[in-house]
Formats: sequence, C-alpha cells, structure tokens
Amino acid sequence: MVYPAKWTCPNCKKLVFESKSCKFCGLKFPMHYPNLWHCPNCGKLIDNSTHCNSCNYPNILEYPKLWHCTKCGELVKMQEKCPKCASQKVMHPSSTQALSSLSKHVKRLKPQYLALPLNIILIIIALAFISNVLVRHVVISQPNNVTYKLGGASMELPMWSVLERGDSSIFLQDLGTLQSMNFFIHTPYYSLPSSELTKIYDSISRQTPANISSEYDYNNWHVLCFDASSYNSCISIAQCDGNNVFVQLISFNNNFNHTLFYSTLNSLCCNC
Repeated sequence: MVYPAKWTCPNCKKLVFESKSCKFCGLKFPMHYPNLWHCPNCGKLIDNSTHCNSCNYPNILEYPKLWHCTKCGELVKMQEKCPKCASQKVMHPSSTQALSSLSKHVKRLKPQYLALPLNIILIIIALAFISNVLVRHVVISQPNNVTYKLGGASMELPMWSVLERGDSSIFLQDLGTLQSMNFFIHTPYYSLPSSELTKIYDSISRQTPANISSEYDYNNWHVLCFDASSYNSCISIAQCDGNNVFVQLISFNNNFNHTLFYSTLNSLCCNC
C-alpha cells in the first residue's frame, strides 16, 4: 500500500512522518488514493469524503481522469501515465477484482444470451448521447441559472450538477465542460479581504503548485486568479451580513470562462 511522507492519524489525530503505521496508537495507514487527499483550504488530511470534514471545502479530484500519482504526488489530467515520473495509474484493488469477476461471468455466457443485453446497452448509450447533445445545445443557447442562498447571501449559479450542498457551502460541477463552481461563506479571519484570499491560495498552492496570474477589485468583490498545471481558477470574496462570501470557478479545460464568472458575481444579493 502507498502512504505519504506525512499524514494525520484518523484515530489519535497525531502527525506521522515516514511510516505506514501510527507511532502513537499503532493504527496502520488505511487509506488508498484517490480516497486520501489534503484539503487545500485548511490543510487537513481527508479520508474517503467528497468534502473536507473540517471546513467543508470540496475535493476537486471528483473529476474523471484526474488523479494523484502515487509515486511522486503529481496531479495528472486525462492520462494513464504520470508525465513527471512515468508511473502508471494505480487502480483500486477492489475495482480490479470486480472487473475480473465480471469478466469470468461474461465468458461463461453463450453468445445468444449476450445479444439482447448488448443491444439494450447500445440503445441506452445512443439515447444518452443524443440527450447530452440536446442538453448542451440548450444550455449554450439559453443559459439557465438557479438561485441559491447561504445565510444572507443569495446568488444565481449555473444549472450544473450539485455535488454537495450544506448550510455554508454549495459545490457544483459540469462534467461536460470540466468546470466546477464553489459558493461558500464563513466568518472573517482577517480584517482585509485580500488576506483571506491569500490564505486560501497558500493552502491550495501547497497541495498543487500554482502561480498567481492576477489580483484586482471587481465591483464589491476582491478577486485572485491563479494557474496550475492542470487547471485555472479565480476565487473572489465579498462581505454580506457579517460573513465573508466566496465564489470560486475552477476550469480543467484550459479555457477559463470570465463571462460566466463575472455574471455570477454580479448576481449577489445581500439580505434579499
């Protein structure tokens, strides 16, 4: 099993260095990639959860074909080999066993029994493809938004799949364009909004190296944009009803949609 150079024991919460078992309570390192990840917002080590258990920050590795190399830690996009160390993507053992078992059962079936299920599968795939094309066409020509409210802040967000929704955060994703949007609030840590964004950027950059591309004010928002090897992102902050309001757009297709980002920021309505 692969284990990182530094990890937090989920049992006793102690920090463990260069060991596959906790030196304090003896718990063995129980987690597999990609179920194990460091929260880029607060730095906590999270096991088998789509969101951080401490600050509710979403795990951006939910996207297909995006994975951490288990050898060097590089974030790899849409490749089966790590571009940094050439290691192959490691499939979870349970997935490998399931595929092997399925293959054995399929081989036992006679061809005439396979014909009908295969035809049904092909029809379902064709219908799903047609439906996906039509939906994309409608979204592009006539964009639809949904109103979401957190605390006193109300915003118009894209009609994307809701990956997670809580009292203080909403995480949306669009697998068709490989984009995600995170809308969350929390009480201020610092007096300056720029310091809040710098704190978040530093946490993200420690996990996946990223370079700041721009920082500026837009209406009532302070915006910080940064680029990494596998994604581009802008995160913004405004204040509403005593809370900090954050909107982050993440794009894995190397084509950041500034129009969508600005229209979302313009939709903020405080205490509406």
